[in-house]
Amino acid sequence: MIASVSASMFSVLTVAAVVGVLSLVLSRTRLYSLAAIIKSVVLALLVVCIPFVFRLPGLGPELSHRRAWLLAVPPAWFVGLQRVVLGTTDAWFQILAGLALTGLAAGALIVAAAYVLLFTHFEHLLLRPPSISPSWPFGNPAPRQSSRPLDSSRRHLIESAAFRAVYRFTATTLRRSELHQGVLLGLTACGVALTMNRLVGAGWLHPAAVEAQRGALLRYLVVWTPFALMFMCGLSVRAAIALPMTHRANWIFRLTERDASRSEEMRAVERIALWCTVGLPVAAGLPVLWSVAGLQQAAIATPVIALVGAVFVHGVLLDWRRIPFTCSYLPGKRLIVYTVVGGVAAFVLFAAVGVRLVQASISHPLAGMGIAAALALLAWMLRRHRLAEWKQTPLMFDDELPDQPLQLGL
Repeated sequence: MIASVSASMFSVLTVAAVVGVLSLVLSRTRLYSLAAIIKSVVLALLVVCIPFVFRLPGLGPELSHRRAWLLAVPPAWFVGLQRVVLGTTDAWFQILAGLALTGLAAGALIVAAAYVLLFTHFEHLLLRPPSISPSWPFGNPAPRQSSRPLDSSRRHLIESAAFRAVYRFTATTLRRSELHQGVLLGLTACGVALTMNRLVGAGWLHPAAVEAQRGALLRYLVVWTPFALMFMCGLSVRAAIALPMTHRANWIFRLTERDASRSEEMRAVERIALWCTVGLPVAAGLPVLWSVAGLQQAAIATPVIALVGAVFVHGVLLDWRRIPFTCSYLPGKRLIVYTVVGGVAAFVLFAAVGVRLVQASISHPLAGMGIAAALALLAWMLRRHRLAEWKQTPLMFDDELPDQPLQLGL
């Protein structure tokens, strides 16, 4: 009971210490803008930690062998505290117990100091308007205006007013809205937890000690990981941008809809989906692939993975005709069984095809060049077709049921 209560107190004090320190060093404006991001990140980290929590009871051999990395695992600290309270004189458990008591004391000290300072400066920090409430005690430096010329990438980003408006509107909403961040990061964290659980179970942390049979499984999983992350990121970004922010405020987009600018507006959605669905999974999966397959095979596999993702983005944006957060949303349009079965089948098919293409490219580099060229051509054709279709199809601002009669809008 002593060890469990101490571990719970350590968890609470750690969260309270982080909140107190942020309240001290940030102004009200920055604190409010970061609050949503912090909550969403903590939610995502908790989801990612779920597979590791279930693996904690299996760490007995590592604990008995006195692995040094357990010094960075707080649950091991309080196991050591429990053993010391029970009367053990083992030096290893005494070190872990010392870390537990040190962490508990440090958390209590930081919380006490932070909230005493917050209480004594309550009026200075909270009662003044956010516009004049500087960060304390470090002050709020004057904003710096950048005088650097625009580079080529930024010029390309702002080449269209319609593109810029939708791109910044989408990025700002994702940065500030707790609901949309929760959907985006929550579903993405499920994908990260799934891949991490399978990789750790296959021996990714100790690849040298993996036998031949499990080594083949591990090599398969490191190629499978980017595609699993792509699929979950694609689902999360589509689900997030489909949820309305303030639906009644979409009149500004209704009034400004033009055939000439519609493709630019949808191109901004495509850019967001491309970064979230392809950029982040490839960046996260590349170190995993590199650590097991080696630099040469990772260099061959990465372009193929990215091009498969570029084709997959068009599947994510299939029948998409909305500016993010501006269309009404009707939940439960399909039976949950159809959605789950179809989603699982699509996930298995996408991951299996992607892994086979990458394995073929690694085994035969010349064939890999042909596969990469075919994927690039397919992605270009799909993108060209989608941009042409977006120019001709009006935007959707009211969600429709699947069995609703289609209106020609003539």
